[in-house]
Amino acid sequence: MDLKAPLLLLLAAAAAAAAAAAPAAFNFSTMAFEDADSAAAAAAATALPAAVWGPPRGAPTAPEVLAAEQFNKKDFFKIAAAASLLLLALFALSAKKKKAVAQSFEQFMELQQQQQQRKRQQPQRRKQQLRRQQQQRRQQKQQRRQQQQQQQQSQQQQQRQQQQQLQLCF
Repeated sequence: MDLKAPLLLLLAAAAAAAAAAAPAAFNFSTMAFEDADSAAAAAAATALPAAVWGPPRGAPTAPEVLAAEQFNKKDFFKIAAAASLLLLALFALSAKKKKAVAQSFEQFMELQQQQQQRKRQQPQRRKQQLRRQQQQRRQQKQQRRQQQQQQQQSQQQQQRQQQQQLQLCF
């Protein structure tokens, strides 16, 4: 339902009434307009709201006017119901937004805590990484020593074998 049309209609009626009433010459002592043009302008300015909201209470009305008044009341209640639904929807949206903001804030705080934990753990991780590197270096050194020892042993065995062969030959 388009709510802009009735609101714009009311604003236009109010503006027309203000514009028509400003130049009108109204005599407050007699409570009447001084000339016919002013009276016609005032009647034209108030005709639009009367058409929208119906005649004033207690005024004699024709059956068509009564039907129009009933229709206008129904429209008014429809507009009021739509406005209340719109307000409820806005409140629901604002509640959802508040909930979403709260959730995003909680997520932000969790991320901050995780980052702080990482910062605290960073020196420990660095120490652990250095220890691992040192262990790897030690293992590599041991492997090199073992390889060198094996090479030396194999060379010594070859030399012994050569010496034994030479001794057998002589």
